[in-house]
Amino acid sequence: MTKVKNTIEIKKFNKDGLIELRNFYHSNYGQKKKDLTIPEHLLSDPALTNSLETPKYIDLDKAKTFINRYELGKYFYNLLHQSISDSELNSQGMWEWIALYYFNSVFSTSGKGWTLNRYDHYIYMPSKKERDTYNMSVSPQWSETTGTGDRHCVRGSYIAYESFPNEAEVILNASYGPAFRGEAAEQLLARRWIKDYDIVNKVFKKVFLMPNGSMKKGWSNTKGASGSLRRYIAVVDSIMYEHNLNKMKVSDMIRELGKEFS
Repeated sequence: MTKVKNTIEIKKFNKDGLIELRNFYHSNYGQKKKDLTIPEHLLSDPALTNSLETPKYIDLDKAKTFINRYELGKYFYNLLHQSISDSELNSQGMWEWIALYYFNSVFSTSGKGWTLNRYDHYIYMPSKKERDTYNMSVSPQWSETTGTGDRHCVRGSYIAYESFPNEAEVILNASYGPAFRGEAAEQLLARRWIKDYDIVNKVFKKVFLMPNGSMKKGWSNTKGASGSLRRYIAVVDSIMYEHNLNKMKVSDMIRELGKEFS
């Protein structure tokens, strides 16, 4: 007898499901995990969910949980990218279902005093233009200047792996665990222009990742101190005024960065 695989079908939330989910995240913003009742029942509610256009299944023997966001992004890219529809990739519904499915085991696990983030970390929130294009059900309940779609815990990881497969691991993996969006992801994924210049992430990895796998001391300073990631981005921005980044070699850019990053 053939063994039945241990799988679960991926669903996508409909409008009512997304609103229900939004209300949970919004009303519990800043709460500690011990004070939350995670609405996992929404995942299987037929009134709030639909199947994907091409059914997809999570192999629970391989993906019951994830130790970091890189492994999660890699798994779902390999599972979905060949048959995911444009609307599923670029709209709300599926990403939110996956995020809720792994919320308890991945996105709320940490020993560093985790609290629930703003809901754009769990509900895909691109620009208003994109939301209108795809007729999305949920919009920000805060003053909006630009879309924050890169912050989504699942889709952001998927896109990072798709765009920068060789650098995604060091970009996505926060030292405090997968429940957190780390400094590298916050700085390198939020700037859309970086996606056009692959060399920026290649040099980031070369400069900041030590041979033993740890990060260079002081790299995550949030005040833009000398030798930090935020300072690196500022220096790269200035280099762009004099050089075509797409024609530079890694060694060329490292030389232009100067002794500060040696």
